[in-house]
Amino acid sequence: VSVSMFADSLVPGGVFARGSWVNSNRFTAYEVTVKRGLEVELWRVVNGARTSLGKLTTAGWQSGLWVQVSLVAKGDQLRAQLYRSDSGEYLRADGTWGLTPAWAITRTDAAVKTGGLAGLS
Repeated sequence: VSVSMFADSLVPGGVFARGSWVNSNRFTAYEVTVKRGLEVELWRVVNGARTSLGKLTTAGWQSGLWVQVSLVAKGDQLRAQLYRSDSGEYLRADGTWGLTPAWAITRTDAAVKTGGLAGLS
């Protein structure tokens, strides 16, 4: 699941995958959010209860950037990627940007096995 978004707010936005019970207090999914600064966070949401699986902040303060946010959920492997379309760079796991494709956050989690919806959060 991918979306291009303008990261200029402290209110996080992002994408979710394996979603079920969308628009209810039982919402369940994996989610990646981004907010200015630039901070990316991977979440597990089960019946509305959010648990952070990992957070990464860029090495320097950044705001007002267009980024492509991608979430890949394959089996129990979860991967989040950020791509800056203005510079052609990817966010690396150490918080720096590089030209080589990289995953910002990689985790293993098997709590959300079903649910077929994907969307914006």
